[in-house]
Amino acid sequence: MPSAVEKSSLADRVRAATDKGLVSLPPLPEAAMRIEALLRDEEKADSRQIAALIEKEPALAAAMLRLANSATFGGLHAVVDPADAVSRLGLKQVRTLVTTVAHHGHYDCQDPRCLTLQRKLWDHAVAAAVLCRHIARLVAAEPAEAFLAGLLHDVGKLVVLKAIPVVEGGQHPITCTEPVLLELMDVMHAELGHQVLTQWHISGGVAEAALKHHSEEAVDGRSLTGIVEAANTITRQMGHHLHPTPELVLIEMPEIERLGLSELELASMLVDAEDEIDEVLRSF
Repeated sequence: MPSAVEKSSLADRVRAATDKGLVSLPPLPEAAMRIEALLRDEEKADSRQIAALIEKEPALAAAMLRLANSATFGGLHAVVDPADAVSRLGLKQVRTLVTTVAHHGHYDCQDPRCLTLQRKLWDHAVAAAVLCRHIARLVAAEPAEAFLAGLLHDVGKLVVLKAIPVVEGGQHPITCTEPVLLELMDVMHAELGHQVLTQWHISGGVAEAALKHHSEEAVDGRSLTGIVEAANTITRQMGHHLHPTPELVLIEMPEIERLGLSELELASMLVDAEDEIDEVLRSF
């Protein structure tokens, strides 16, 4: 196992590789961003125009049809046309799906060591996003922005995964074991995530949540950072996390207390969120 000095060297190499552009995540696809822009004002959004854009993105169209025909959204008849799927799902659900599919494309690391971790990170990203949206509705925050913050809050961990094959070689080779990789992700993901989201010109609040969701400072439970912090804790208790902690008593956690929810509100939200998380994950 690498020594403390070697771990520090790995972290320095990861930072250097990202600073030089040797390791990066491409911005969300242009088509996804165009659809997102059209959907920001739901009253003016043209469902036919949105469906036409979706038809040009096979992965997005396939995922949307799967969701539209799922147990949650399925009607009396199966839909096979993206325009019909948009009508069945509604624009809010389509907006969520577009962003999720676009980000799913970043989970493409082929290093065998990364595959299991990558699947767990995707599970966590979806769970956190769904929980953030549910929490936002309960605390009168913006659900769509909260969903995005939850989906992207750990994007820095993907950067670490992609960086490892690049930085292990060189003049002084270091082999990164899974425990060391997990430690690097834990230590580095906030700064790297903030860097990526800033480069993508993502909302400042979303980028700040990525940077500060592990901060020891108490934050407003209605802020994006507070919502992400709470959702992250809930994913640990539910098992949708790299470090699951099922014994957590959620209602006693400070980040949950700051939401101001009753035990009944929290319990009801968890039931609804779990069903939605499973539905989204089955769509991919």
